[in-house]
Amino acid sequence: MEDMDLVRYREEIQMGRARWGTVISVAGRVLLWMDLLLLSFFYMSIRDGSYFWVWWVLAEGALGGAMTIAGNWYRYHAVMSQR
Repeated sequence: MEDMDLVRYREEIQMGRARWGTVISVAGRVLLWMDLLLLSFFYMSIRDGSYFWVWWVLAEGALGGAMTIAGNWYRYHAVMSQR
């Protein structure tokens, strides 16, 4: 019976890691969608001579892309190590 408990415990840990990968990936996608909303200020910012929104959009896009890639990588390795 102890072997079954150990197997169940390992599965719970692996599924928890896969869940966190999904959470990170979804948060990255939300940042990318929010970035699309901020693109409306992009042209206005350049026209006024301020580069605040330009840098904001670039930083948020890089962070969202990195989180999406990292979340998918983390989830993939959590699922593959379960096999």
